Amino acid sequence: MYDDVVTKRYAHILDEDRLALANEMEEKFYNAVPTKQAQIDRDNKSNIDADEIATMISNNPELLTKILQSIQSANKS
Repeated sequence: MYDDVVTKRYAHILDEDRLALANEMEEKFYNAVPTKQAQIDRDNKSNIDADEIATMISNNPELLTKILQSIQSANKS
């Protein structure tokens, strides 16, 4: 009987703690600051422009064939 009274009296505290912890974890996960390496990788990816790609393809025509094959196989899936 005493356990039942304690459970009814304090159960909401545990629920509030769980909710607060879940909200904190979600906020930290989705609003995380990217690491320096992730930022460098992202910057490097965005530095490739159309002129560079055209130069790469003109220097290596097989690259265009591989790109087209890759696109075709992706569209089939």
